[in-house]
Amino acid sequence: MAGPKTPVPLDAALLRRAQARAAERGWDAEDLIEEAVRRYLDLDDFMDRAWSGSPDDLTEVESLELANREVHAMRAERASRQQR
Repeated sequence: MAGPKTPVPLDAALLRRAQARAAERGWDAEDLIEEAVRRYLDLDDFMDRAWSGSPDDLTEVESLELANREVHAMRAERASRQQR
């Protein structure tokens, strides 16, 4: 995941955890941090879409279907990025 270098100060303990998790996956810490930010933003976007109207606008079944579609879309996107 090449891109411009963006210095972001992180708590030392958090950075160590990110480095350890990245090493477990065979990734660079930068890739893991980028993936974490991407997931956070995707989830935030999902929540905005899910609650753009009144929560009463969706039935429980519709809410579960929407969540299921989003999870599958996120997994497909992640698999696509891992193949690059």
